[in-house]
Amino acid sequence: MEALLYTRVSKEDQVKFGMSLDAQLESLKQYCSENNLKIRNIYSDEGISGGSITKRKAFQSMIEEAKPGDIILFTKLDRFSRNLLDANIVVKELTKKDVSIKAINEDDIDTSTADGKFIFNLKLSLAQREREKVSERINDVFAYKIKQGEIVSGQIPYGYMKKNKHLVLDPVKSVWMREMFEHYLKYQSLVGTCKWWNEQHPDETIGYTAFKNSRISNPIYCGKHPSGLNDNFCDPIISVEQFDKVQELLSRNIKSIRTNHVYLFTGLMTCSHCGRRMAGFYRKWKDNKLNYYRCYNHTQNGICDNKHCISERKIEEFVLQDMIKKCNEIASASLKPENTDEVKLQNKKANTESKISRLKDLYVDGVLTKEEFDTKYKQLQDEIEAIKQEMKPKSNKLLELHDVDVKELYSKLNPENKRAFWRKYIERIYFDGHNFKVVY
Repeated sequence: MEALLYTRVSKEDQVKFGMSLDAQLESLKQYCSENNLKIRNIYSDEGISGGSITKRKAFQSMIEEAKPGDIILFTKLDRFSRNLLDANIVVKELTKKDVSIKAINEDDIDTSTADGKFIFNLKLSLAQREREKVSERINDVFAYKIKQGEIVSGQIPYGYMKKNKHLVLDPVKSVWMREMFEHYLKYQSLVGTCKWWNEQHPDETIGYTAFKNSRISNPIYCGKHPSGLNDNFCDPIISVEQFDKVQELLSRNIKSIRTNHVYLFTGLMTCSHCGRRMAGFYRKWKDNKLNYYRCYNHTQNGICDNKHCISERKIEEFVLQDMIKKCNEIASASLKPENTDEVKLQNKKANTESKISRLKDLYVDGVLTKEEFDTKYKQLQDEIEAIKQEMKPKSNKLLELHDVDVKELYSKLNPENKRAFWRKYIERIYFDGHNFKVVY
């Protein structure tokens, strides 16, 4: 019989209890010496929690390299795992390979005996329960601090300063951040705004990904905490309305506006054949520039059979009439959702949650492999999310226009405002070469 020694310490254990890998390893080596066990290999995970095995590379290597007849030694059960589901699966795999585990400082943790297996499952359940209770307590503390407007992380958002555990506006950088949002709202180009920022602030440059995730998409700049627990977490740099408008533009992936020439439906026109956005271009006729749209995949990549061009004037005429018709339909229709549909969705959600519960039982019992569990679990979670989206109350922006003369209103707008008008009310306009489909 050969021994595989495993040690683990998390950052929290090091700070709170002074645990070290060296102390664990010394105890394990002494145990092997006293029990005439040959050490074949040593595995150590430093600074990693025992809540999951996915991040513990040394642990995974040890399980893969264990041979029949081996024994895995560790000091205490919580060094091996604190997650009941993972630990049960690992132990079942090891049992099939004729590999046992033993906690040298806990005599009753020894899976080579029936009693040892029982005590192993019992203690592991208690360890997981305690970990979840600690996690809940920590989350409760964080939630309380956030609701009090206190900072719970060390990173201070750009444009703010820390004062008495709260965020306050940096008098200079907060102005720069406000100018950044205004620049994006004006030009509606994420790449262009990031480039503009780096040119304006060469000592404060930032990469595109960080710019998008930590700056322009961060709700902290309208005063809201990203967790959603406090909508008045700090003084805002921009208004909620401005922030929401920025997020709406980002979600539509509107491209850079490189010239003063205005295309009313840029970012909205979509090819029905391939799903790619349709690009705007113009043709000169006398002293005028006439706008058209065509499938980018067809003209640039040659991978779409939608070869048709469509004039902006025809799109404008169709969409305006379609919008007026839709507004009239909405005004006359009842917007109250049917109770039967709501009940069906509730039942569907409850049924899917029951499937997830049964799936976990099958996993713990060893009926499913980890790969099978992960695949089916993801499918069911996706179903839950889809149902939740259906259950959300539906809103329709066109309700704002139900008592407005849309045609007259539109005729008074300049090209820039017309473009903003369409982007406010329309998500996509699909064109297959002959017919339109408008998604509001």
